[in-house]
Amino acid sequence: MSINLNADTILSCNSNESGVTYTWLYQGSKSLPLGVSIMRENHIAIIGADPSNVGTFTCVINKNGQQAASTTNVTIIPEKAHVTSVVASPNPPQTGHRADIHCNATGYPYPSIYWSYTDTMGMTYMPISTSYLDTTTVRIENFQPSLHGGAWSCIARNSLGVDRLSIMM
Repeated sequence: MSINLNADTILSCNSNESGVTYTWLYQGSKSLPLGVSIMRENHIAIIGADPSNVGTFTCVINKNGQQAASTTNVTIIPEKAHVTSVVASPNPPQTGHRADIHCNATGYPYPSIYWSYTDTMGMTYMPISTSYLDTTTVRIENFQPSLHGGAWSCIARNSLGVDRLSIMM
């Protein structure tokens, strides 16, 4: 079974016989991964699917010492990298103050985030007094329109593709 990243899904296990019990296994163990819970004895829910939910789920049906098993292999559907937003805080930035630019991106495998800056003259470089809080956020300590004004582009890349979204400062 292939599911989308962050999707919810239900796995069911049914028997036509009465008096049966059900046991759920993940990768052969009774420990279910985070985000997976037993809804009813014969149903489990995967809430907000992520890579930790990828693997083999087995429902073991028990009746009078006899067992039957049903197995489902769960995978995450690959998705091209996509930049969903680039946001400045504060917006607009104030001269002489700190400004952060944050990028949100989706995709599976999870995309790597890169930044590009092009000034108002069309030159591409990383201006002074900027740093990375993490790969998704650029910090400008002392915003100066003459130094930091221009297009800040967030670039998201995974094995399926590249996407870019810019904000003008």
